[in-house]
Amino acid sequence: MGALLEVHDLQTQLATPSGSVRVVDGVSFAVHTGEVLGLVGESGSGKTLTALSIMRLVPNPPARIVGGRILFGDVDLLALPEGALRHVRGRAIAMVFQEPMTSLNPVLTIGEQIAEVVRVHEGSGRAAARNRAVEMLRRVRIPDPERRAREYPHQLSGGMRQRAMLAMALAGRPRLLIADEPTTALDVTVQAQIVELLRDLQAELELAILWITHDLVLLSGFASRLLVMYAGRIVEEGPAGEVLHAPRHPYTEALLRAMPQGNGAGRAPLETIPGAVPEPGALPPGCAFAPRCSRVMERCHAGPPPPLPAGPGRRSRCYLLEAGMRTEA
Repeated sequence: MGALLEVHDLQTQLATPSGSVRVVDGVSFAVHTGEVLGLVGESGSGKTLTALSIMRLVPNPPARIVGGRILFGDVDLLALPEGALRHVRGRAIAMVFQEPMTSLNPVLTIGEQIAEVVRVHEGSGRAAARNRAVEMLRRVRIPDPERRAREYPHQLSGGMRQRAMLAMALAGRPRLLIADEPTTALDVTVQAQIVELLRDLQAELELAILWITHDLVLLSGFASRLLVMYAGRIVEEGPAGEVLHAPRHPYTEALLRAMPQGNGAGRAPLETIPGAVPEPGALPPGCAFAPRCSRVMERCHAGPPPPLPAGPGRRSRCYLLEAGMRTEA
């Protein structure tokens, strides 16, 4: 598979009263045609700002992209003028956000909002765009799509609103979908339905998906590769199965220990990760995870570890690898 999107050394800064701080710090990765790539980490790790930077939607001010390259095919999205970028957003790359009620226009019907995407990106007439909107609602498995197209966002359930957002995102026939925590606000049953729907659409449309989440369980069996993000940096990457079953960074291991294990009377108690993700302007001098790490070494405080090889197709920012030690406790 060829690389559809390549992110090289992406750097995004945030202006604060005490000065500018780096919130996305040298992030590099690729999304390949037709694959599902998971980007995981706790809240505050920089996942959403990475996605917004790719779309060039970071609010400026207070945030701005200060370095790197974002290649979609042979086009550097950071070098495109705003007018040309509008043809990329929605048409080549689409994004679905965590809470659809903040993304949908409350005074326009669902059908009107989807039809607008079709008109803008395909130049369709109003009747053709309306018909396409109904077809897209049907495609994302919304019952009675003709009636739902005439309704407003507040008339739909949370799960239906998220499906409507998917219909809008896919109406422009994008090649890459960025899904930013698209199931967080939904109950477990609806979460499973949305994941199954996206799995089917991804295979049917040969769609590449960058799925952003804090829930490793959600991505198991769905994503082909995983990126683990902490304090604005990718700290581990590799094939999903290998990362989940043999982590090479203590942070990944800690996230896995915090996942529900087993069921019923034999379920093990959940472990917690002590402390919290550091504020961008208050990073420790060495490894950002060192203050929370159970296997911290003296060297971890000296400087941030570089990405180190951790096996075929795998990298991890951990000095344990350099020392020839396993990261698993």
